[in-house]
Amino acid sequence: METFNHINLRIKKVKNDDLVQALRGQKIPRALGEERTRRCVIRGIRYHHGFGTELRGLLPEFTRALNARSIMSNEIPDMNPEYPEEFPYCIWHPNIASVATYRELAKRYPHMKYLVGRACAVAGYTELFHELDLLPECHIAEEARESGHMAIYDAIMKTSVKYNAMNDYTREILTPVPGNLNGDTAIRSYLNIRFTFDKGWYSNTNWLMSSSYHGLHWAMDDNNCDITEDRRVDESDTDPETTPFAIKDEEILPMLYNPLPADLPTLNKDLLVLTAAFYGDVDRYARLRRPQTVRSELDCLLRGIYNNTMFAMWCSLQKNSTFQYNGIKAAIHARFIMNGDLSRITPDTPDNELPYLIWYPSIPRKSVLRELFRRQPTMKPAIARTCIIADYEDLYDLLDADPDTEIMEEARDSRNPHYIQDLEAKIPQRGYKPFPRGVTYEIPRKLKMFEHPPSHLWINSADSGPNLEEDGISYNGSIASFKNLQLSVSAPDLLKRLVAETHCPIEIDEYYDSLRHEIQVHERLGNNEGIMPPTCPSEYRTGATFAKKNNLEFYLATHPEPEESFKINWILSLTKTFSYVHSRRVFINQIYLSNILVIEDELKLTNFTESILLPPTAQMDTVCEDELTAKTEILQLGWIIYSIATWRVHNYRFFNRLNTSWPTLESFPPTDDLFCGRIVGKCWREEYDSMDALNEEAHSLLQQTFKEC
Repeated sequence: METFNHINLRIKKVKNDDLVQALRGQKIPRALGEERTRRCVIRGIRYHHGFGTELRGLLPEFTRALNARSIMSNEIPDMNPEYPEEFPYCIWHPNIASVATYRELAKRYPHMKYLVGRACAVAGYTELFHELDLLPECHIAEEARESGHMAIYDAIMKTSVKYNAMNDYTREILTPVPGNLNGDTAIRSYLNIRFTFDKGWYSNTNWLMSSSYHGLHWAMDDNNCDITEDRRVDESDTDPETTPFAIKDEEILPMLYNPLPADLPTLNKDLLVLTAAFYGDVDRYARLRRPQTVRSELDCLLRGIYNNTMFAMWCSLQKNSTFQYNGIKAAIHARFIMNGDLSRITPDTPDNELPYLIWYPSIPRKSVLRELFRRQPTMKPAIARTCIIADYEDLYDLLDADPDTEIMEEARDSRNPHYIQDLEAKIPQRGYKPFPRGVTYEIPRKLKMFEHPPSHLWINSADSGPNLEEDGISYNGSIASFKNLQLSVSAPDLLKRLVAETHCPIEIDEYYDSLRHEIQVHERLGNNEGIMPPTCPSEYRTGATFAKKNNLEFYLATHPEPEESFKINWILSLTKTFSYVHSRRVFINQIYLSNILVIEDELKLTNFTESILLPPTAQMDTVCEDELTAKTEILQLGWIIYSIATWRVHNYRFFNRLNTSWPTLESFPPTDDLFCGRIVGKCWREEYDSMDALNEEAHSLLQQTFKEC
């Protein structure tokens, strides 16, 4: 057996083939100095019994993995309680031990009873769970709920007080404290979400390109929760949409604007954390936040601090390392400066804790800025810019500001010409230099300090995380926007379902342009029994799509074929309606089965978003608009008639940008045996000059057929 020692931990260069062999439990790489190499080895150990035994004692993480694998293979290892770093945390993934093994494990190592109880929740060992006589523990409840072992879940949830005795972030067993289900459990199905080992590697605490934009659906950020200590590394990625952690708008959005339940459902709460920070919600953020920040959380925190004094005050009292970040301290100082409180600003305040943005969302009083300059002269550029924005001319003159790119832009925007004149006069002597271009100073001019609206209603907007953009509000260089999420919350369910069904985002400007256009079409058409009037503006765009189970395509596919007389009535009603539409000088354009609704056994046209309004004097038999003619519409109506006559769905899409020619006669099916075959054939052969001609002949021929029926 090959031996390994601490020299191996200093060797970092490794080949991908070596990592694959480690994942497969085939060979331990000689180079164990890289984080990802060790994670691949741990993964190989946990999945392959007998692999990596020569690493025992080299690092505690290897020993823990070996002990976990032994337990899951129904072999209880000898572990010394004097060396707690050798005891594994997760002993239920990727495999579950027998009930006898878990029972003996709890007996031999009593401090592992809660871990055994959690394994029972995963495996459904209800009898052993009750034998353990544990306090009702939240992590066990979450695990039981997700695994479907409701007897254990119900036994815990029926108690008046629940407890937390585990910490999945630190992999520790704790003295039980009262708690609730708070989305802090790395449930077993979460552990099945895997990442390829060759993703971007950064540092020991954030080594995998996961989470937030690429992965709110991956659940917890990997620098937060790794109970198996392998970072869920694998040879290939798991499809996020197949996991229980794929964020779905309909599930997560209501939790953003309703009070949170005492016990959270199974979900990835990162979005709840980010929005709580973004809006400065103290109660939510204090409850939901994780020990380490998730991706974009700092950006959201800065926005929340700047816009909410109460949140800023709470953050100022926190001792966690997150709140010792210089950017957080600068944001807190800025919020209090804008409030008129300089008690935290002294001559000794470090420069990297001093904010540049001190004029948004509030502007400090002149006296506050004057005292701020006395205490911190290095803040003169920010104070001078604020004076221009607030038009504090006398204080500005006292500062004797130097020209720089940022202050010059602000001066040009000011209604008071004094500032730009003063700065331009100083340029010959002092020069005109760019301001330091660190992100701290990349603050838009006051006129552009507003939160930009979204341009689209997106698919699964809740899964995208906050937008980071070059425009918008920069809080000392940090930009976070939930504009897409905000629209998803307020948009009607009809529109959100449309996005989900079409798998295509709605472009806002295009939507309202089409809405206005369709309103104009309906105004031109007026009231007609064959046209479906929208009941409210929002349904102009969505009526046809969301009458999915009432449209003609669905009806033909799901209803038995009726009498011929029934079909004739439908065909005549359509030719009459189409003739009316053309008489109003409108080309329908989208003549599809899905755009015809069946309402109480009557057909009604809907969805005129792509319809064309023709001049009132247009000659319908000769007019051509955007390569569309009356004969083109008659051709497509012929297919509708054919579908009704044969009582089968026939989808047709003849004309597009690549194919504008008329279809050949050979491409049409035979119509000789149809009761309306002559009419359909003439539609396809361009033998009707107008919709009126089609309507007249249809009524003449089919009414006679109807009488014979």
